[in-house]
Amino acid sequence: MKALISACATLVALLLPDAARSDTLYFHNGDRLTGSLVRFLEDKFSFSCPDLGTIEAPRKSIESFSTGSDVEVWLQDGSVLTGPVSRGSIALDQITEINPAETGWKGSMSLGLQLERGNTESNGADVGISLLRRFGKHRIQLRTGYSGLRGRDTEGNEVTDRRKLWGGAEYDHFVSERWFWFGHSDAERDALAELALRLITGGGFGYQIIDTPDLAVSVRSGLNWVRERYDTDSGASDYPGGRFAWELSGRLNDSLSFTHNGAWVPSLKDFGNNQLLRTRLALRQALWGNWFAEARLAWQLNTAPAPDTERQDASYALALGWSF
Repeated sequence: MKALISACATLVALLLPDAARSDTLYFHNGDRLTGSLVRFLEDKFSFSCPDLGTIEAPRKSIESFSTGSDVEVWLQDGSVLTGPVSRGSIALDQITEINPAETGWKGSMSLGLQLERGNTESNGADVGISLLRRFGKHRIQLRTGYSGLRGRDTEGNEVTDRRKLWGGAEYDHFVSERWFWFGHSDAERDALAELALRLITGGGFGYQIIDTPDLAVSVRSGLNWVRERYDTDSGASDYPGGRFAWELSGRLNDSLSFTHNGAWVPSLKDFGNNQLLRTRLALRQALWGNWFAEARLAWQLNTAPAPDTERQDASYALALGWSF
């Protein structure tokens, strides 16, 4: 008899797996939807149904949900719950993500013409590479640029084979839906400004004000350690610095987008006389496939430059690039 009951239970489980293991969305109007919960992201449930395919339901229309299989639920306090979810066991306003996708690297490469005015009175080529990866609580950004220039310095002397190289990396760790702590390092070399190396390393806290496909805005504040070495007799200088940075990106229409970022780094050792301000603005027009055209402006103010060099630099570039 026991063997018969066991066999019957096994048969029922095989014949009715979907009813036992399916996920359900419960709507405020009393409707319910049965299928498979794909993920929850940006205030929308992505739900797969046998008859309707994959649909999206906004959070405000959902009263609760349940799952028959394990899901990964990320909460605003930074904790992660793994397992089946029963109806009403988790408040929807505490959820940031469900089943976050493991995304690969995204980025772009561009090559263009450049004009520089200030320390660098030159025309030349401009190369830029940027990479971004966001997965779970983590975000990694890598960027680098190189300029090969030829023109005249501020004294009118012709110069050739001038090089300007910069790069940076940042790691962000989200402790809630909006707040994150970060660590970063930026390096820069500008031969015409007689800057052999500027290395800025530090960290702090940031806040993601907006994060949607159409607009993303974030700010950061923290502390840095700055090391500068010039191609002069002054040698190297090290000092603690503050940091306030911002990033904006968005779409103006289906084919036109923009990015704007900047950072203010004041010396905490000589606040009144040693400050660095950098900003970069780019306008990108989609062309065909992954190709794009981009116009960009980079501006920098250094209140304590090397002797006989300018405090400000501005560069303008028109570039053709490829995104991935």
